[in-house]
Amino acid sequence: MPGQERSAHGNYRRALLHLAIGALICLPAAMQIAPPGESQLNMQFWMDHWTEQQWDTMAQAPLKAFVPIPDADQFHFWNTNALLQLFPNDDNGRVIIRCCAVALLALVCFMLRKVRGSLWFFGINALLTATVAFIFPLSSTRYVGFIFIAFIIAAWLYLHERPMGRGSLSFIGSILVLQVVGSAIAISRDYALPFSNSARVRDLFARVPANAMIVTDYWCLNNLSAFMDRPFYCLEHRKNLSFLRWDQDLAHAIQQPDFYSSGLRGLRERRSLQEVYMISVNEPERLRSRDSELSVGFDVALIDKFEGAIESRSNVYLYRIHARSDAR
Repeated sequence: MPGQERSAHGNYRRALLHLAIGALICLPAAMQIAPPGESQLNMQFWMDHWTEQQWDTMAQAPLKAFVPIPDADQFHFWNTNALLQLFPNDDNGRVIIRCCAVALLALVCFMLRKVRGSLWFFGINALLTATVAFIFPLSSTRYVGFIFIAFIIAAWLYLHERPMGRGSLSFIGSILVLQVVGSAIAISRDYALPFSNSARVRDLFARVPANAMIVTDYWCLNNLSAFMDRPFYCLEHRKNLSFLRWDQDLAHAIQQPDFYSSGLRGLRERRSLQEVYMISVNEPERLRSRDSELSVGFDVALIDKFEGAIESRSNVYLYRIHARSDAR
């Protein structure tokens, strides 16, 4: 019918207009967040670190998004997934995960097929997520959740146009139940334990004598700057910094062998300091593994610590480091 053809043509033009408006809105944000060429996290960095395992990361994303049940048996359960733990950690397991991901996305697309706008919205979102995941591995829970959010919006758009069948509504209900179960596990653990101990750097800072110098490493610099609102001496960079920049200077700094001991020696030579205090997110065992020379030239004493955080790298430690008289 001519009227239907004009209506379809009008819908097509309106969809293109909305797409263009959305692209214009997103363009300034994309330009602002795109890392500069000197950044350590630029496009070339991720392409150089690309491995075939990112195919598996892409395949895991839909399963993590729709079934976000953490592995409650692990103390550091953040970014874990109980469903993925059921599959064997071998080639067979990876094939099963990929097949399940394809089947899940196909099922969602089949549900939304009768409303093109809804189907296109979810499909484009999933495609863009996969494109990003091909370069930047979306291994964290906070990234893959956008797939589920897109599905909820697509389902809402579908229901605005026409009712869903009983099977589709049952599927949505089941997914929502899984979301609630996963959230309940996370909330209950978060209620009993701190997610992060980063804010406790203020308590560690209060234990340092007034005239003593405080140093840190790049893992803890942003934590200190955020909660103390002042710069700190970073051992890798060998200067005071207010925040961490993921640039080529950082790449060079962290590649230095034994940068704790070398940074402390440099500080001792320039300022004649025999003793400093260091606040770090690294426990004593990790310090020794990162710098085998640290215990040779310095006495490292653990003064205080805050452990037990859900996020594994957010515990904080205070050390008193004194140069040994017999060390060169």
